[in-house]
Amino acid sequence: GIGCPVIASLANVDLAMIVTEPTLSGIHDMERVAQVSKHFGVPTKVVINKFDINLDNSVEIKKICQKEDIEVVAQLPFSQKVSESIVQGVPLVEFCSNGIVQEVSSLWERIK
Repeated sequence: GIGCPVIASLANVDLAMIVTEPTLSGIHDMERVAQVSKHFGVPTKVVINKFDINLDNSVEIKKICQKEDIEVVAQLPFSQKVSESIVQGVPLVEFCSNGIVQEVSSLWERIK
């Protein structure tokens, strides 16, 4: 959800990176954060996390972003390795070297 913490987090930033998931609540929250970002004049980009868990909703997210002129900078697939790295307390890039690490690294290169 969004509220005062989201609004406060948008103060003095160069970019709002919305990471959403293709669920109804994810879409709803993404739209709300995008509206707040737009209100404050903060450039916004979107990452669709676990895009492959619901392809129809991922398409809907892309349509919304296109309509609102928001770039979708990455679509990250679901990976059990992410959960495993969190449980073990090891950064993903140190935990494994599979496709998800390459996707995240590529995303970082595009936005830094």
